Amino acid sequence: MNTQEAIEAMNAGKYVRRAMWAKGVSHTIENGHLLYSDGDRVSLCGFDSDQQGATDWEIVSVVRGTMDFSDALRALKDGKRVRRAVWGPGYRVAINQDTGEICDPDGQPGSPLEDKDILADDWSISET
Repeated sequence: MNTQEAIEAMNAGKYVRRAMWAKGVSHTIENGHLLYSDGDRVSLCGFDSDQQGATDWEIVSVVRGTMDFSDALRALKDGKRVRRAVWGPGYRVAINQDTGEICDPDGQPGSPLEDKDILADDWSISET
């Protein structure tokens, strides 16, 4: 879609991104303000001149508010695997039932989490 169509989609509450952008990066419009999201934070932004004539915009699904880290931690304690929406396929964390430590996708102890992960609100239970 072109830039005008992307703006119309954002005004309708959709998130859009350009095909060339990194996974997880998107824009939307809320209360008349253009917002940038990289999956971890949302901030005010503006269009660069190269975006004005772009024709590679696409609507994306952005999961927000599914679970925060406290919900994810409760799920971990219940033996479930959890993941963030911005992580690649197959990446998740779990609790090693023998040691009680958070472990990486390979079951290795040691938390792969960063501050931005703990503050995020896009956690969900992983089925894999």
